[in-house]
Amino acid sequence: MILIMPKWLFDHCLNIGFIHPGIDYARDGETPAPDAAPVKGIDIAFSLHAGFALTWLVCAYIQMVHSHRKWISHRKFGYVSAAALILHVLASIFNVYMDVAQHKPLPRIILVATSLSSASYMIEAIVVAIRKPRDWRNSHKDLMITCFLMSIQGAGPIRMVSLMQMWFGCGPIECQNRSGGLATNCMWEYVFRMACVNLWTYYTRGVYCRMRNDKQLTQVFLADLRNLCFIIVLLLAFSHLPHNEWMLDVVLGGERTARGTLTVVAFGVWQVRADLRRIIGVDRDSKLQQTEVRSEVALPRLLGRQLSTGVLMSSVYKTKGI
Repeated sequence: MILIMPKWLFDHCLNIGFIHPGIDYARDGETPAPDAAPVKGIDIAFSLHAGFALTWLVCAYIQMVHSHRKWISHRKFGYVSAAALILHVLASIFNVYMDVAQHKPLPRIILVATSLSSASYMIEAIVVAIRKPRDWRNSHKDLMITCFLMSIQGAGPIRMVSLMQMWFGCGPIECQNRSGGLATNCMWEYVFRMACVNLWTYYTRGVYCRMRNDKQLTQVFLADLRNLCFIIVLLLAFSHLPHNEWMLDVVLGGERTARGTLTVVAFGVWQVRADLRRIIGVDRDSKLQQTEVRSEVALPRLLGRQLSTGVLMSSVYKTKGI
């Protein structure tokens, strides 16, 4: 904010609480709380995450807005954009692995799920562009828009939600500031902030579906929205149970434990497997559509050849008087 407004205006907005100074994370090697482990790797984790995220934002903007121009090829620059997204996803997962904020396993699982889902949408969009089924251009565009919206949740949406939560006096920022940036004791605040970020993302996705006015796309969106709302209601109900964090520690493992990390890895592997099965199914359907299209084109051609051959033979017989 200080880059786009005068310093006196920034200071005034900060003093009246209109904007928030953010989280004051502990420095590398410092102990943020009496019972916490020293912070390690915060500089490398955050720098890679921020650097590759900004690279992906710039590449995605060029790919979507300027790739139709003569000086850039949509297909060739698509390789650059795909590489930028993969690096962004890997940096996000590395950030979760470093676990600077010392999360419990549940928020880490949600963070991994968000990162991997954006990559799966891009892979599916590339498969559609290669196979070229019916209406593949719109399908490719729809998948890439969804990929982009999912991938920027850690950019604008989370800051918008955090600012609104600050205005209403809720959210994990104040809780994390009391612990030197740690989110261990702010699990449910962090989880429901990510739920609000997902709802905002689905709102923008719904706006796009309304603009497209495609029945099939809208049905897929509504099914995904229904699943998200079901998960949020389930988490909301579970958060009101007594000893809910103790139960999660028993099932998923505690923060910064080997079992908790293995639980997050197992969920990530399960999601990658599910995404690959979905993409393989899309690829199989695209091949089937290609076969049907070829059959629809080849059959009239074959019948036309047979018809022309029959007419030719008939004329030959008539000429010879047979």
